[in-house]
Amino acid sequence: MTAPSSYTPQITGSHSALLWPVKAECVIIRSVNNASPNDGFFQARRTRIGLVVATALYLFLVCAAYLSRTPITPSKSIAVFGPSIVRANNEIPLRIIGFEHASRRHSPVIALGATARTSAGDSTLRLKPGKWGTPSYLHLSDLPGQTGVFDLILDLQASEDTSRKVVAPMTAYDAPISVWPTAMGLPDKVPTQALQIEVLTEGPGLALQLLNTVWIRVTDTSGLPVSGVAVSWSALGATPSKGIGESDAAGLVAIQVTPNNLSTRFTVDAEKDGLSGHQEQTEQPLGRAAIIRTSRIIQAGGEPPISLAIVQPEDGVIFCDLVKDDAWIRTWHLETKNGEPPIVQVDLPETGVYQFQCYSHFAKPGDGADSLYLFRTSKSRLSLTTELLRAEAGGRTGRYRDNSPVVGPAATHALLASFRTKAVDVVAPALLANTRKADAQVARIANDRTRARFMLLIGASFGMVILWAVYVGIQSAIESRVRLAEAIAELGDMAVNVGPLTGLMRARMLVQVSLVILVLALNVLGMLALYQYM
Repeated sequence: MTAPSSYTPQITGSHSALLWPVKAECVIIRSVNNASPNDGFFQARRTRIGLVVATALYLFLVCAAYLSRTPITPSKSIAVFGPSIVRANNEIPLRIIGFEHASRRHSPVIALGATARTSAGDSTLRLKPGKWGTPSYLHLSDLPGQTGVFDLILDLQASEDTSRKVVAPMTAYDAPISVWPTAMGLPDKVPTQALQIEVLTEGPGLALQLLNTVWIRVTDTSGLPVSGVAVSWSALGATPSKGIGESDAAGLVAIQVTPNNLSTRFTVDAEKDGLSGHQEQTEQPLGRAAIIRTSRIIQAGGEPPISLAIVQPEDGVIFCDLVKDDAWIRTWHLETKNGEPPIVQVDLPETGVYQFQCYSHFAKPGDGADSLYLFRTSKSRLSLTTELLRAEAGGRTGRYRDNSPVVGPAATHALLASFRTKAVDVVAPALLANTRKADAQVARIANDRTRARFMLLIGASFGMVILWAVYVGIQSAIESRVRLAEAIAELGDMAVNVGPLTGLMRARMLVQVSLVILVLALNVLGMLALYQYM
């Protein structure tokens, strides 16, 4: 091996190794301001412990605030019921009810104002007298000449200090849609007895625990009504349980019974001039909410309003409506007190057929509803009675109608038996507006936002972890360079001074200050959040 020409081999000590001195520049790192890079308040162990404790306290405050919060729920929602279709130039009946979410009970709502919004602009509607309760009902003034779709904007007060606007879409029309009902016909079965007997119940069926009117109709084999027939009957499961009667000119015998059991069995025997008939029929009483009682269903000329009594099995509230052409005309909220049935005077506003209906639930009529037809005519009572009872038909029904009486008590019985025994479909109230879903949506969005804020607060702890990791990295770099400098310093005159650790120490100081400020700020936010939800 040949040594470089610029160096002279030297033998050091007792060793015989051959050495080539190497020219090197060694770096000495000096402290900033003559202080050690590892000295200072932020480098103290107690400071680091304090930062860890402050971070843990922050997480405790945030979690405690989150667990202490009460999720937002809607306080009160409002539902508006009424006719989806209204008659032009007629008042608008509405039924309004509030729902308290906390107690899950219904509450009263008061209407402060109403506006109809159409393509032509807004029209203020006048509030007519109603009744505030659970639910409330009111009648709004009509929209003169308005037809088609419009929005009904209601200003409603659900509590003492809050009000809100509810929009209900509706449709107005002025074209009459009148479908006149026809009288109930006779059975089409082939007669097997000289006298045919039918048991006709009032309304859709017998009402349990209520006094029911039942008609016994007697006809001959051709369908002619037979008068003067001696009729004996029994009603097993009802009170009274038996009786006798005589058919009128319409072949009808009206009896009244109160069903006490889940089934009532009628047994009827009829006899006249050697002709006889026998009929057994079982009726299952319904749990009906009410029975509508009236002595007439026709209002002719200048006759007074029709008087209707609503009989219920027990005291309570009953909801009744007057309907024409599938559109509500009026609504009533009635109440039976001390067994006294409420009485309604119904003045039919114009010629046509109406439907008066009653039910116990403000929104769902159910199977217990009762309904009957009412007629208004500009003609004479005799003319309309004849038109109703003698509607064209064939067979036994045609013979019966052609020979039905049109004057006197027998005609009244014939009208009631022919139209009262038909199960008239109830026109259920339409749900025009309901804020429950919207209120729940608002509460859900508010809860989601609150949850997101807490997630951000919890996520801020990761920012502290990141700053701590940056601090540890910078501190590790400083310590490594300090140890390197100490090792090089032992070489003596060969070390070279390149300056202090100014950049790293300033970065460390910036991270330390940021970490402390972040910890203090987040603890303040945590305490405020806990104070808010405690």
